[in-house]
Amino acid sequence: AGFANKAIGELCAFINGARTLEELAAFGCDWWDAWATPEKSGSRGLEAGDLGPGSYGHAFRNFTTDLDGDDPGFDQLPHLIKKLRELPLDRTALMSPWIPNANHRDASTKARNTIAPCHGWIHALVFGDKLHLVHNQRSGDTPIGVPSNMAQYTALGLMIEHLTGYEFAEYVHWIQYAHIYANQFEAVDEMLTREPRALPTLRLNDAGLRVTDIHDFRAEHFELSDYHPHPSITGIPVLT
Repeated sequence: AGFANKAIGELCAFINGARTLEELAAFGCDWWDAWATPEKSGSRGLEAGDLGPGSYGHAFRNFTTDLDGDDPGFDQLPHLIKKLRELPLDRTALMSPWIPNANHRDASTKARNTIAPCHGWIHALVFGDKLHLVHNQRSGDTPIGVPSNMAQYTALGLMIEHLTGYEFAEYVHWIQYAHIYANQFEAVDEMLTREPRALPTLRLNDAGLRVTDIHDFRAEHFELSDYHPHPSITGIPVLT
């Protein structure tokens, strides 16, 4: 449950434009340190602790190609929600984490972020007065990242359901490049010996049901039930 809370907190931070370690920590997410070291941020021309203008928070809240100017950019989620409310049969309620010029790289060019966005391509559709959320993931670290992403974008579906009134009927998760790193094999072998258990239920609690603005959701507005995990496997490495 703690893992899910951190994942949801991370998404809430991104929805609010967080792109620094300090801003992420304010939402209860403390796992980005390795991607915002002085060396990694500095090599992109960024201050230590800054993930960069090509990162999730900047793209979700301040989408702009003017990376170093004063353009506040485009806040994607409020407009997606407004579109669903006013034009539910429109099929263009989409969100993207990808600012092309911020993520461009070649042999002599570094991207303007410390890691290219892996997830967060969202397509929200209303069929028969019910919400269907399609999440397209560019790259998926299967044992660590993907479970986190499933939890946080399911939470996003619940946020959109609450703010639009359309029942959240389906969550679809596509992964274009799913992978397991070589140093994760031992942990994955352990996972494969375990019998699958029923998936838990995620819902908004009473405080969450009083939220009226997408920016005001926090991890503590969600509760996980029917969660009966196997013993945790600690220390699974991730690519930094």
